[in-house]
Amino acid sequence: MLMNRAPTTKTDRFAARPRGCTGSVAGMRVLVADSFESSGLDALAEAGCTVTYRPQAKDQTLVDEVAAAAPDVLIVRSTKVPEAVLAAAPLKLV
Repeated sequence: MLMNRAPTTKTDRFAARPRGCTGSVAGMRVLVADSFESSGLDALAEAGCTVTYRPQAKDQTLVDEVAAAAPDVLIVRSTKVPEAVLAAAPLKLV
């Protein structure tokens, strides 16, 4: 395991963990609701995440997507996240 050392290669950085981190992202459900590089989507999938990619989801559509997918993590970049989205599922991280 690559704990407590700086990443040495491009793919190595996905395996490195911060000091004291014992959790794993494997099995996490991730909803990406904004434009996102395919390499980032691939890295999440390779780490064991179930990735749902809905870059056009806004407003009520985003609420519906969150309610349907019940993700652990919601990834947005410039999309505004209204309170209704936060109430639609028990998100662990936005």
